[in-house]
Amino acid sequence: MHSPGATVFCSRIDGVDFDVLRSSAADGALSVTAVDAENVSGEEKELTVFYAIRPSLDNADGSAFCACTEENGTIRAVNCNTGKRVFAATVGVRSECATDMSLYRSRLSREPVREGATSDHDEPLIGFRVRFTLAARGKKRFYIVMSEDEELLRAQTEQSLENGIAETKAYFSSLNPIAVDSGDKALDILYNRWLCPQIVSSRLNGRCGYYQAGGAVGLRDRLQDSLALLWLDPDEAAENIIDACAHQYAEGDAMHWWHPPKTGVRTKISDDKLFIPYLVSQYVLATGDRALLDEKTDYLVSAPLSGPAEARYEDPSYAGEPASVKDHCERAIASASATGRHGLLKIGGGDWNDALNAVGTLGIGESVWLTEFAVRVLRDYAETVGYEEGQRFLEQAQKLSAAAEKTFADGRFARAFTDGGEWLGKADSDVCRCDLICQAWAQIASIGGAAERASALDAARRLLYDEKTGIAKLLDPPFDKRRYFGYISAYPAGVRENGGQYTHAAVWYLLALAKAGRKEEALGLLRELNPVVRAAKYGGYKGEPYVLAADVYSAEGKEGEAGWTWYTGSAAWMYKTLTEEIFGLKMKNGLLCVGRPMTNDPERLKISYRFKGTEYVISYVRGDGDYIRADGVNYLNCTEFRPEPAKGKVALVRVFAE
Repeated sequence: MHSPGATVFCSRIDGVDFDVLRSSAADGALSVTAVDAENVSGEEKELTVFYAIRPSLDNADGSAFCACTEENGTIRAVNCNTGKRVFAATVGVRSECATDMSLYRSRLSREPVREGATSDHDEPLIGFRVRFTLAARGKKRFYIVMSEDEELLRAQTEQSLENGIAETKAYFSSLNPIAVDSGDKALDILYNRWLCPQIVSSRLNGRCGYYQAGGAVGLRDRLQDSLALLWLDPDEAAENIIDACAHQYAEGDAMHWWHPPKTGVRTKISDDKLFIPYLVSQYVLATGDRALLDEKTDYLVSAPLSGPAEARYEDPSYAGEPASVKDHCERAIASASATGRHGLLKIGGGDWNDALNAVGTLGIGESVWLTEFAVRVLRDYAETVGYEEGQRFLEQAQKLSAAAEKTFADGRFARAFTDGGEWLGKADSDVCRCDLICQAWAQIASIGGAAERASALDAARRLLYDEKTGIAKLLDPPFDKRRYFGYISAYPAGVRENGGQYTHAAVWYLLALAKAGRKEEALGLLRELNPVVRAAKYGGYKGEPYVLAADVYSAEGKEGEAGWTWYTGSAAWMYKTLTEEIFGLKMKNGLLCVGRPMTNDPERLKISYRFKGTEYVISYVRGDGDYIRADGVNYLNCTEFRPEPAKGKVALVRVFAE
């Protein structure tokens, strides 16, 4: 059973119910496993519970460098290579310890040591055996606790751990400052209860999920996740922006990902750096906090990648010349500005779709999507820095927009031009005849005229949306092995980027539909993207019904089946899209703008927005204009206001005309 901040694994063994709760305490400094045993049989039970972890404290092979020792009931595990350490103990029960596999097998499990298993002594272990008697209908609760802080660990009591678990649950349940009652129960469950814990626990904090256990910080990942933080915690969003700048090279490109503090990979991927000015603009335009532009941080220095080298793993030094966030933005823009023969931005070692890493390795290939994205970045950044400074960015945006518009043919925008002189995303392409993100971002970035953008969204619906399975494919037809466009060519057809639904892109499509005012299509797609709905509607989905899946297969025999889950940037984009486009709330220059919602029945919608000790309760009614009524007072022609702290509960009525 899963809930924000805790997971409980339930089982029944020989008349005893076991509930094993996994959570954390002390602001994440303690890993807590709480074990509940209840004897539901009519007789007394002698029970033995085993707990064992093979420590790594590094990568998957790290256990080879670990050593475990025990003192006074506390096990200490140390990785002799990295120096990382962790301590473990039980609370609320007496236990016996094991520090290697040999001891676990012989002393704890009472199994004989396997013949020839002398290497067991070299296999470190954090192991406990707990033995107790449980009367008929009796109950027992105890804890296994781990921490890097030995003093904190030893100070724990049953009550302190219970308090810590309760605090963790309360924290994850209160992440979202907005609560909605839309009349759509499945949507309310996703938005109110699950999206924010997915963003914070899997993406921002854990940086891991099923099939994604790296733990590294991805530059574009964290910055896109910070779109949600603009509502949840703007200060943390600003910190993430500054940290991203601190992982940018003097030439303007940035690390694709890194393990803190700065051991990471320099690549030729072309879009990462543009997310720095994109997020800076989103932050400044939302909060009005222009001081961020003047914050200073240093650049990384190392030899730029040259020749056929695609990436280099390194721990570079700093230049020793801190520069403003504004300077970081403008170096990123300059670094991304190289164009090819069609005036489109060069794709380099891949754009948002990393798997197209062989499209532009010779320095010729161009990306339509990257060009569209850059147009949005440049226009927003021009607004951020002001009219005079912004003119050169607007001029650059206009040139790029015109180049992207020229790729429109047969009702769609193309995807890319390859080193080999081949177009992807055109009607005569034998693979990738239509690509979802180029159609979506044409709308998001306002490329071309309204007729072209509408046609592109129509093409996406006609060519990429599968009515039977309810999925929006990233592209179609899939790539094959006849020609190599990157590691996407090695994926089976209909899996992940290669023609499956990549939910990140599908949410961009949802955003585009909403911005285009295509209400029925947007709400229909939203229901299909909602895991609460998908899990109930499609028996072959197989994903959790409470978190977005990164991808959904269209492959033969696996149609509609979820790929990896939890770790996906689509969660933050879904939160942004729901908040700002479906529910109509936007933050502009520190003002809360209450727009008309895109729900089936706006008058059914109720929204609660918490802001520093004030709760704004918003309802919607049809009327004679567009304005807000606050505690009975009409603010004519005004649909925005500056939230104020410590005002208690404030009732707002958003009046909208038919």
